[in-house]
Amino acid sequence: MKAFFYCEEFGSTKRFCMRMHDDIYNTIGGIDRMGSFAIVPARVLGISYPNYLRYVREKYNATLMKNGNFITYFFKDKKDGDKLALELSKRWN
Repeated sequence: MKAFFYCEEFGSTKRFCMRMHDDIYNTIGGIDRMGSFAIVPARVLGISYPNYLRYVREKYNATLMKNGNFITYFFKDKKDGDKLALELSKRWN
């Protein structure tokens, strides 16, 4: 099972974000795909969400941004996101 994959977001701006495969949601439960599910990649790596944000910014060139009351991230280059997806998928499996 591939745990993570990428999806183009924000229309034609070519920004990429991390998405979890539907099997992950079924495994950890819940239908609501907002909120605390954003911390799952951090937990897979065994670090806090703030440390995860720093990690993806420094190691995978992610851009951090405010989304309402939360900080999230995206990738300008899909290759950077694919590298993170591969790491997370290996650790999940």
